Amino acid sequence: HQFDLPCQRRVSRDVVKTLNGKHKWQSKVTGAMVSGVGFMAYVARAAVGGGPNLVLTVLLLVLEKTAQTNGQLGSRLHVQLDNTCGENKNKT
Repeated sequence: HQFDLPCQRRVSRDVVKTLNGKHKWQSKVTGAMVSGVGFMAYVARAAVGGGPNLVLTVLLLVLEKTAQTNGQLGSRLHVQLDNTCGENKNKT
């Protein structure tokens, strides 16, 4: 028949349902836009955590990559952070 479509064999236990309640892999994506270089994205596992340590680690990686790409850093650094209030709750 023209409307006969293949269908998946039915099993008694749905694989997706067996994952309910299991610990799922989570990640956090942090990005940086660098003038003259471009956009850099960093992915950290949720188990690593977040907060100011993650923000400063990404900033350090961005500065290192920028210095490697351009051969040097400029004489001035302008940092503009967006949506980081949850990451930087401490005032240190």
